[in-house]
Amino acid sequence: MACASRPRINERYTGPWNRHTASTVLVVDPTFDPATRYDFAKHMTQELGNARLHRSSVGARPVG
Repeated sequence: MACASRPRINERYTGPWNRHTASTVLVVDPTFDPATRYDFAKHMTQELGNARLHRSSVGARPVG
């Protein structure tokens, strides 16, 4: 497993979420996933500041 060998950061970033980033952050909201509500994705996009929201109808997250 490639990911298992990656270093893990034990610190948790709790914000602020409105810091300017060098690149635009892409927030993806799957339209058919009831666990990821559109209003939450919209709010997160606004909180991030330098972000764009993309609604995807390609399916939901994998199960299992």
